Amino acid sequence: MQTFKLYGANVCPFVHRTRLVLAEKEIDHEYVAIDLRNKPDWYHEVLPHGKVPLLERGSLRVWESSIICEYLEDFCSEPALLPVDPGERAGARLWLDWAANEFVPTFYKLLKEQGESEQAEHAQVLRAQLERMDGELRGKTYFLGESLSLVDLEIYPWFERWPILEHYRNFEVPADLEALSAWRQRMSKRPATQKLEEPASFYIEQYRHYAHPV
Repeated sequence: MQTFKLYGANVCPFVHRTRLVLAEKEIDHEYVAIDLRNKPDWYHEVLPHGKVPLLERGSLRVWESSIICEYLEDFCSEPALLPVDPGERAGARLWLDWAANEFVPTFYKLLKEQGESEQAEHAQVLRAQLERMDGELRGKTYFLGESLSLVDLEIYPWFERWPILEHYRNFEVPADLEALSAWRQRMSKRPATQKLEEPASFYIEQYRHYAHPV
């Protein structure tokens, strides 16, 4: 049987979420780590869309991290990372859509913004988004209940990178958001997460050019 090959970069949260799914499902694969600041000559030949991650298996190529994650869920049903019930499945996708279009963009807006007043505005929006997540997690182990799901795995990479916002923008996850903080701690202790974990210093250095563009 042909094995999977994942092209990615450790710095990239979209790659990270894909690797978490592969690890949780214990899918055998080869990981090809790429330095995005010093791309190999073959980069655009192998990755015609010019971005990571890209999952390859024989002649099959799948890109866009959210699509890769759902493909892996379809390919390997255990452990299940999406509900069987169509309504609950739609609810999971709504959370993923919200994260992709609201939470993730706000994270980068705050990181990249140079003006103090604009930073304060983005921080206020981000605080409200964190409060929404905290409200959803109250009384739950994970976003969809007691079982880990794609929602948790696709959102978590930005929380591993939170030291970036703490270091460059003095924005911590508020301590009063106890359910969210407990979820973050729970996720950080999963074996798959610890296997792929990078130190805070790695992210702080790698994202310096976002916070302080030359």
